[in-house]
Amino acid sequence: MHQTRQDIFFVRRNTNRNEVRYALQLDSETHAPVGAAPVVVYWQMLEKGPDITEPLTLIEPMAFGVASQRVEGETVTIRLNSLPDRDIRIFRAGSEAKTYRATTRIAGAEAELTDFYAFAEKGFLVPQVKYIEIHGIRDGQQVSEKIDKK
Repeated sequence: MHQTRQDIFFVRRNTNRNEVRYALQLDSETHAPVGAAPVVVYWQMLEKGPDITEPLTLIEPMAFGVASQRVEGETVTIRLNSLPDRDIRIFRAGSEAKTYRATTRIAGAEAELTDFYAFAEKGFLVPQVKYIEIHGIRDGQQVSEKIDKK
């Protein structure tokens, strides 16, 4: 079985241009999610070049990791370590579609999730996240929600 990977959403930060990408591993023929934990997380190292990727380091999953994944058919529901009380639902964009999209609660109602922005300040060992913004689209309009992490 051959696999492909489709980016679903990402995290931008104030510290540099690199992004944390959340991708869905798919069967290249059926385009169905692969395995019990099909969502993978990696760095898109834009500071080094447009096609450079790297895995998360040993401690980074605490901030950027996936806390849980539940697969039901072609729908994957995840929770992130940074937002453990919020489900993110990833599903096929249409019955014949080869692409997936994600939805979550943003500013009190379901919206298509596009990205997160994390603002952090230097800490003793690791940066301290001060707030997270969740960005998405609802009814064709951009929506966002700011969550203080202080």
